[in-house]
Amino acid sequence: MKGYRFDDDSQSLTAAITITNDVVIYPGESIVLVETTAARPMDPARFRSWWGTNNVPSRVKIVYAGSGIGLSSSGDGLYLWNAAATANTDFICGVTFGPAPTLPRRTFVYNVDSPGRQTPTPGSLTLVSSNAINGAWIASNGDIGSPGRVIAPIEVQIFAAAGGAALRWPTVPGRSYVLEARTGVGSDGWTVLTNFAAADDYALITQPFDLPARFFRVGTTLLFPAP
Repeated sequence: MKGYRFDDDSQSLTAAITITNDVVIYPGESIVLVETTAARPMDPARFRSWWGTNNVPSRVKIVYAGSGIGLSSSGDGLYLWNAAATANTDFICGVTFGPAPTLPRRTFVYNVDSPGRQTPTPGSLTLVSSNAINGAWIASNGDIGSPGRVIAPIEVQIFAAAGGAALRWPTVPGRSYVLEARTGVGSDGWTVLTNFAAADDYALITQPFDLPARFFRVGTTLLFPAP
């Protein structure tokens, strides 16, 4: 991301902040952009302490240690350009949001189940975090958010059941899930065992005991705005 630029609702390349960190974002990764000032210093350690060191996924990259851009609690926006952009309208994505909730303070979040187009016209963030929804939690000071997550981690439990081994994990009704398997760590590809739209808060899939030992993984489909 080195050379990428971002700005608040002025949507101005000339006013944008340039990311000078050598940051690589891999598929499925999240990053957190933070601002630090003399009055309100912020760095990765402080950020993790604020939200709970064990809550923010360890793989999440926390970048930007400068000042000069502030997101207003009374409403604002955010625009992101790559290093090659030459016009204000060349942004990769942009969002706007209204006044921030208070008591408790809650972050605005992307609604993965009802996406909206965000380029070339900026979208609007209106959904706010709720504790235990899509992986959000309560910070030490009572703030509610989910930095580094757009959904809750999918944690699969495996236990013996009648007729085989049962795989159970939490789901969101209406969201699509896929269960895949392969026979070894280095084996080629994954085989789809089933895919479905969840109807309840949990999925329960049973695999016969007489099958060869296998590795399993569960995925979900998230809908993102069309470019």
